[in-house]
Amino acid sequence: MPRGRVTAMLIVFAGSPGSGKSTLARALGRVLPAPALSVDPVEVALEHLRTARVRTIARRIAVEDAELLRRLGE
Repeated sequence: MPRGRVTAMLIVFAGSPGSGKSTLARALGRVLPAPALSVDPVEVALEHLRTARVRTIARRIAVEDAELLRRLGE
């Protein structure tokens, strides 16, 4: 990569509940350093809806958050 060039990257972890995705993301965020975004808080906030679309909506919000952070870094 040429000097002075910034490259955006989105790393997504997937796995079963309790498998350590958030823990791994936070640890990687500290090493890179980079923000670690989690879908978990969004899912909890939307849990009262109890629809099959909650996870899809929460993930879309997380992607939008990542895009916003990428644009802010440009």
